[in-house]
Amino acid sequence: MTSFGHSGFTGTYAWADPEEEIVYVFLANRTYPKAGKNLLLREDIRTNIQAAIYEAIID
Repeated sequence: MTSFGHSGFTGTYAWADPEEEIVYVFLANRTYPKAGKNLLLREDIRTNIQAAIYEAIID
């Protein structure tokens, strides 16, 4: 309940979970060369990485 974050339009993603002592920052440029729907969005890469981090650390 205390975790918080932000996903930016350009592809950046930041998430902090104070209870689990996790900070996740993903830096990307999804607007280059075009700002349309790309692999980063289609494959939901940012949130899949976040889920993998939780699985690896918390389990």
